[in-house]
Amino acid sequence: MPTQSRFQRFIILALLTGFIGSFIGLITPLVVEARPLGRPKGMSKTGSVRGGCPAIDTNLENRKLMALVDSSDPTLTTQLRPTFWVYMPFSRTEDITIAEFELFDENMNPVLANNKIAISLPIKAGLARFTLPAHEQPLAAGKEYFWVFRVVCDEVDRSGNPSVSGWIKRISPAVSLVQRLKAVPKVDQYKVYAENNIWFDQIDLLAQNSARHNQEWTKLLASFGLRSFAQQTVIDLEANTQ
Repeated sequence: MPTQSRFQRFIILALLTGFIGSFIGLITPLVVEARPLGRPKGMSKTGSVRGGCPAIDTNLENRKLMALVDSSDPTLTTQLRPTFWVYMPFSRTEDITIAEFELFDENMNPVLANNKIAISLPIKAGLARFTLPAHEQPLAAGKEYFWVFRVVCDEVDRSGNPSVSGWIKRISPAVSLVQRLKAVPKVDQYKVYAENNIWFDQIDLLAQNSARHNQEWTKLLASFGLRSFAQQTVIDLEANTQ
């Protein structure tokens, strides 16, 4: 049987999550591709809860959930358990407390231990990151995965919950890349990953060294319309263990 194209797999996922979810309200809703870096003035197309989501911070100018990814398809990483970056204009309320993360293999089979990870919403909106937990199986080299990040504003009708998604692929570093990294100080290694279009490693290292490379960090965030967050502390999202 021929291998399914990414488009065919996406359509299958959309059908499964959209139509079935509309009947039982518990399955993943239809999601959209995360917005590429190549269109920095655009917004991530996300679902919107009917009547609005009470968890959104109305003081923010940008009120759209956004995935920080570049224009690669898939977006690359060398990490076994990568970190996913999102702009979160939502914060915890009494009734809205979690977001969800899902991960599928190339054939749209769930790969997480419990199919999805519940994530505690932060007490403050802003730039956030979520790292695949150590107890989850690592990404396999050479394989592509489809990820979904969703804010659960409505537990009953999930079809409109805001979400972003995208494809990620783990690659094994080439010998030339390893040698190049060894020759560069760690605070500057993000440049090497940028040269090789390895986005997830690039943004991780640049964020870690944003004090040293403030101009570059600000420029990257500005490409997403998030310049005002360059000096703010990044929110580390954590799995909800309750």
